[in-house]
Amino acid sequence: MVVFFTFIYSIVNFIVVIIINIEIAKAFGKTSLYGIFGLSFFAFIFYPLLGFGDAVYRKNYERTEEYEVIDETIYVDEKKSDER
Repeated sequence: MVVFFTFIYSIVNFIVVIIINIEIAKAFGKTSLYGIFGLSFFAFIFYPLLGFGDAVYRKNYERTEEYEVIDETIYVDEKKSDER
């Protein structure tokens, strides 16, 4: 019986890790596949790519078409910049 619960716990743990990695990938502007395959299975390669690469953390990571990343840190609203 203990073996069964250990097995169930490990499966649930693996699923939670994949969900967390998907959310981390989205927060850095990457796809869900980056989170599933990259961060979950090849974390020793893909986490340094997030840390030392050109990925930018976005607190609000909802993707919209009206924002553009310039110099990897500055977000510009194209509609408001055209009005100036």
